[in-house]
Amino acid sequence: MKVKKYQEFIKESHSKSVHISEEEMNLFSQEAALQELISNNKVTLKNGEVLFDENDEETRELLDQYLEMPEKI
Repeated sequence: MKVKKYQEFIKESHSKSVHISEEEMNLFSQEAALQELISNNKVTLKNGEVLFDENDEETRELLDQYLEMPEKI
């Protein structure tokens, strides 16, 4: 059994990457629902981007509520 590096795991499990503004990035430290996405490994924040599984409808809908993402996805 091969142990994957954390970065490889993130890359595979978070298939979609969307650029977000600094203001949107700050929402992740202010909003409990967005913090929960991070805690549950549903999203990863990295260099002005949010990474997530594009097939995870629940996560997409929640991100859309806060980040107004339809035009970004």
